[in-house]
Amino acid sequence: MKRIPLLLTALALLLVGVPVGARADFLGVGFGNAPTNWNLINSTASPVTNLIDEAGNVTGVSLSFTGAGSPNFFPGTLDPNSIPMHTPNLSALNENFYNGAFSGGQFTATFSGLAPGQSFDVYVFATNFGGGTYSEPVTITGSGAPLQFTLPIQSNELNINTATGSSANPLGDYAEVVQASTTGTITLTLGPNSSGVTYDVNGLAIESLAPPAVPEPSTFALLTLGLAGMAGYGWRRRKQTAA
Repeated sequence: MKRIPLLLTALALLLVGVPVGARADFLGVGFGNAPTNWNLINSTASPVTNLIDEAGNVTGVSLSFTGAGSPNFFPGTLDPNSIPMHTPNLSALNENFYNGAFSGGQFTATFSGLAPGQSFDVYVFATNFGGGTYSEPVTITGSGAPLQFTLPIQSNELNINTATGSSANPLGDYAEVVQASTTGTITLTLGPNSSGVTYDVNGLAIESLAPPAVPEPSTFALLTLGLAGMAGYGWRRRKQTAA
């Protein structure tokens, strides 16, 4: 009886059953309006605790935020061609949070309750609905040196991190990877934009990048038994051939 194929099949199934680099826990926040199972923020009350993820699960993650001047919400219409592919659909990010006093200053938000040192895809969404083209400095601080970039702000377009979105691309194409600090936080600072009088933010999102799963002891035991069986079969096969 051919036992080698059976052993190889068993080992393959064991290895396939171990997920590597799985993505989990996507957590989004929308200001003024929000996609399905994103956290809606429609007031300046902070912090917001026990945020939910896209599966609707309550997490232990909190978001504290503050905006300079007179923070306010402004609705508008997004160009559908600027909305990247994602489930749930991101068209509900059609309202922005801005300084209604037009007195300059910055917007700051901190996610807390994260796993220290965990890597996250981070997204900043912004637009303006008053016409014009601007740019907005963004600093994201976690573990190590802060990540800094300029976010382009095209009117009525969904702008994400360093680019204007496109309906031809998945959301993941726009991700910036940041590690949570040793205290489990990621802080984002935006603005003022190049107009000098306000900041713009429609939404924020983070998605944990799960480390490669480590096989449990029982899996290691099965792998060891499989390898031992293969070795024993090879030894018997050589012995029978020699005889």
